[in-house]
Amino acid sequence: GLETTDYLLDVVSTLPNYAGLPAKIDIHRVRPVYKNGRCRHHFRPRHAAILVHGRTVDAVTGFDVHYADYSLMRAMAWAGIDSFAFNQLGYGLSSRFGMDDPCNASNSHDLSLPPHPSNQQNTFLVPNPLAAECDHADHSVFMTSQAAWDQLDQVVPHVLSTTGDTQVSLLAWSM
Repeated sequence: GLETTDYLLDVVSTLPNYAGLPAKIDIHRVRPVYKNGRCRHHFRPRHAAILVHGRTVDAVTGFDVHYADYSLMRAMAWAGIDSFAFNQLGYGLSSRFGMDDPCNASNSHDLSLPPHPSNQQNTFLVPNPLAAECDHADHSVFMTSQAAWDQLDQVVPHVLSTTGDTQVSLLAWSM
């Protein structure tokens, strides 16, 4: 059978505006469950896989679609692979810090970056929840490549200790 678990992993943020602060990474796990313990493939032991989402879709939406046979995580678990998808900071139920402040959405002073429209405050947030456009509370980007790598560096040892495996496979898109 399969077992699905959702939980939060305590980490330390390395995001530019929130470095050193405690944070939580949202982890979604789908694993095979065997009647008599862990199964070993006849060629080699199976190991865990960590799935990393891109910038537009969170981990559960992208990897464990609950429609027909669209779930990559369930297919992996049926093949004997213990899969972990995690939401990077700012996505899913992971810590969001300043992203919850609507003033940090793009405003008329920002450049448009494809595929995101410019001036999201006036396009989507005025008049609710904002009465008018406002200045950003944070004055730098939320995520950097280094911060994304640091999060992965905190998830990999967690997965290894959770599963008892000595290696993991990584599957990612977009980043």
